[in-house]
Amino acid sequence: MDERRRFQVAYSLLPFGKPGVDKALLTYAGSPEAVFSDTTLKNLPLLPLTLKLALESKERLLREADEILEKALKLGCDMAFYGETDYPHRLTFCDDAPVFVFYKGKPVLNAPRVLSIVGTRKPTPGGREWTEAIVAGLAKRVPDLVVVSGLAYGIDITAHIAALNQGLPTVAVLAHGLDTLYPAAHYHTAEALQATGCLLSELKPGTAAEPWRFLQRNRIVAGVSDACIVVESGEKGGSLNTASRAFEYGRPVYSRPGRPTDSRSKGNNNLIKRLVATLTDSPDDVLADLGWGETTSVSQKGVEQTLFRALDIKDQAVYKQLRLTETVSLNELVSLTGLSVGDVLASTMQLELEGLVEALPGSRFRAKGK
Repeated sequence: MDERRRFQVAYSLLPFGKPGVDKALLTYAGSPEAVFSDTTLKNLPLLPLTLKLALESKERLLREADEILEKALKLGCDMAFYGETDYPHRLTFCDDAPVFVFYKGKPVLNAPRVLSIVGTRKPTPGGREWTEAIVAGLAKRVPDLVVVSGLAYGIDITAHIAALNQGLPTVAVLAHGLDTLYPAAHYHTAEALQATGCLLSELKPGTAAEPWRFLQRNRIVAGVSDACIVVESGEKGGSLNTASRAFEYGRPVYSRPGRPTDSRSKGNNNLIKRLVATLTDSPDDVLADLGWGETTSVSQKGVEQTLFRALDIKDQAVYKQLRLTETVSLNELVSLTGLSVGDVLASTMQLELEGLVEALPGSRFRAKGK
């Protein structure tokens, strides 16, 4: 069995206590193996006592990790650890994101554009129709879009099916282990979406769906996405929790307005009223706000060779991508260039100092003088 993977799973089982401790400890020690072997960690004053005690149970955690890996492999699950190529890189910006995830299907969450679409489990016919229409409209303009939702009844399953009908990959984030499926009625959609997208969960096989896990799941729906659309929601509901998490992560939130007298749109209207969400009634609203317009075919021949000699290879890679589209997000640049987040940030800063790039709100950038 892969020793590196064993230690990764064991590390994910540790009781870190507060959001961000898991990533900070990795940065400090360098790897899960180093965390378990470094006896000086127990002297760090900021580590929770429960975590220090758990680190002394390495063998027990490794045995549990072996059991988890055996079950996952039998189920045909793939796995990804924080920092790996298949780990959803947008989650690296979320302190409370899991360091380890399980998935079945294709690892598509590092695509250039990822959008979550969520809403009530009991939508109106108009809500369903609007979901289908906006997915169809987005697919025409953004053919590389990935649609994320939670596979629940109502708007979630409508968004997944609409994406499949438009030939878009779609990802279902689940609130249980991948050895089961809730709701079971959506089995066929769950199977179909794995051909181009995936089922994703932070929970080990054998973990049952419980009410509180759905709220926990919502942070992943928000965290893996560039933006979130709330189609329809009452005054309370899980989709409002997803919207709040997206807002906390600095991701744009969009909401379809409803009649003030319609209880099934009260949540949407409140999101707009509280300035958590931007009102949207068409794909054009979303595309314009995110800068996801048509890709232009700007020729790089017009860029002087002397400029590229002055830039290093990483800066060149970032600048070329910025010249191709109207605006590009940090997440998109990471995906398009294959560079690390740190390298992209360093390059955009250098290009900004050179007067070649302009930084925009929402961690977006554009090339000057196109």
